[in-house]
Amino acid sequence: MNEHLISLDELWELRGQIPIVDARSENEFHQSHIPGSINLPILTNEERIRVGTLYKKEGSLRATIEGFRLVGPRFYSIQNTAIENFPEKKY
Repeated sequence: MNEHLISLDELWELRGQIPIVDARSENEFHQSHIPGSINLPILTNEERIRVGTLYKKEGSLRATIEGFRLVGPRFYSIQNTAIENFPEKKY
């Protein structure tokens, strides 16, 4: 696996040069995010609460399954939103 980790300073320098996408819920994004990043939330605020509650009560496997159940049908829409936000990107 070829992975390259970058520091926060390096990420900060890349702002404006590459798109930075934050996939957290809307509330999490509004609480804190990298300036200039775009929010493409995977879970809604309500779904995040539901998955988090399941995680606490029933564990990570049950929460992960519920998260996939909720998000799966929307992956097409999420991908299209990303393409609309970054039309210059060659996929």
